[in-house]
Amino acid sequence: MIKIFFQTFVVSFFLFTSSSYSQQMHREPAETITSITSEGAGAIIKGDLAIAKDNAINDALRKAVEQAVGTLVQSQTLVDKYQLISDEIYTKSQGYIKKYVILSESPDINQGIYKATIKADVSIGDIKNDLNAIGLLLERKNKPRMMVIMDEKIGSAESGFSAGLSESEIAIIQKFTEKGFNFVDQATVRKNIERNKALQAIAGDNSSAAAIGLEYGAEVVIIGNAAAKIAGKGIQGTELKSIHASLTARAVKTDTGEILATASEKGVIAHLDETAGGSFAIKKAGEKIASSLINQIIDKWSGEISGQSTVQLIITGINFVNLNKFKSVIQTQVRGVQKLHQRSFAAGVAVIDVETRTSAQAMAEELAMKNFEIFKVEIIGLSANKIDIKVIP
Repeated sequence: MIKIFFQTFVVSFFLFTSSSYSQQMHREPAETITSITSEGAGAIIKGDLAIAKDNAINDALRKAVEQAVGTLVQSQTLVDKYQLISDEIYTKSQGYIKKYVILSESPDINQGIYKATIKADVSIGDIKNDLNAIGLLLERKNKPRMMVIMDEKIGSAESGFSAGLSESEIAIIQKFTEKGFNFVDQATVRKNIERNKALQAIAGDNSSAAAIGLEYGAEVVIIGNAAAKIAGKGIQGTELKSIHASLTARAVKTDTGEILATASEKGVIAHLDETAGGSFAIKKAGEKIASSLINQIIDKWSGEISGQSTVQLIITGINFVNLNKFKSVIQTQVRGVQKLHQRSFAAGVAVIDVETRTSAQAMAEELAMKNFEIFKVEIIGLSANKIDIKVIP
C-alpha cells in the first residue's frame, strides 16, 4: 500500500513540476496597442472593384503596421540616397493588426485606382496567444488548410503508420485547432494515403510531402517522426520506468515545396507500462512541437503580411530573349515587386522567385493585363505562393 502511494506521489509530483515549469517558460509579455489611420490604394483591373477594394485595404493595413513599427525604429533608420531602407525592419518586425474599421472608400475610375482609408489597432508585440489576431492573420492568408502525417513508434514496435490517427498527430491537430487553424479531413487522408508515399515524404522528400498535401486539398502539410522508449533503469525504489519521447517535424507549403517551419522536441514521463507511458510522453512532446511550429508559422506569415513575400513564377514556352524582356517588364511595370531571383532556365521553362509586397493573386491579374509587345502571356495556374504562366508567341 505504501509502495503504491509512493509511486502515485512520484508521478503526480513529476507532472505538477513539469506543468509549472512549462507555464513559467511560456509566459508572454504584455502588448502595446496603437491606433493608426492610414490610406491604401488598389489598381482597378478589368473593372473588378471587389479585388481593387481588397488590395486597397491590404495596402492600408500594411502602411498602418509600417507606421507603428516606424515609431519604434526612428533612431535606427538607415538612409541611402534619400531612400528609406525599410525591407528588413518591416519583414522582421512583430507588428500586426489586431482589428480595423473602414472609415471611407471610393473608386477613381479615371485614375484606375480604388482608395480606402482605415483606422487600425496595431500591436507591436507577440500575437501568438491572441486568438483574434491569429484569426485575422489566417483570414488575410485566405484561411490555409493544414494536414499532418507522423510516423510513430513506441518501444520495439514497428512503424506506427496506419489508418488511424497517431498520438502525435492528435496532439498537433488539437494545438493548431485551438489557435484557429483548419485541417482537411484527416480520417480520409489516413484511410486512402499510400504508405510508401507517406514514408518517403516523412524521410525528407519535400516534393512528395507537397504532392500529398495538394492531393487532399491542403496548403500546408506537417510531416515528421515520433518515437518513444524506456530510457535507463527506471526510477530507483519503484517499478516506474522513465520513458523518453522524441519528435521531429516540418511544415511544408504544398504549392512550392518551401519549408515554413521545423522543430524537434522531447517528452519524458514516469510510468509502469512502456506502451501507455510512451503515448503520454509522445503527447507531451507533440504539444510542445506544435507550439513551436505555430510560433514559426505565425512569425513567417506576419512578416509576409506586414512586409514582403515570395511568389514563384513557373514560365513555360519562353526563349532566352523573351525571358529577359519578361524580367524587365516585371521589374519596372508590376506594382510591389522588390527583387527577382532566377532559379533556373531549361528547355523553354524558367523558374523565377519574386519578392513582392502584393499577393500572387494581384500579381497574376497585373501580368495578364501587361503588354509584352513581342509575345503574350496566359495565366494557367494560380495558388497562394505560385503563378503558372504560358508564353504565347
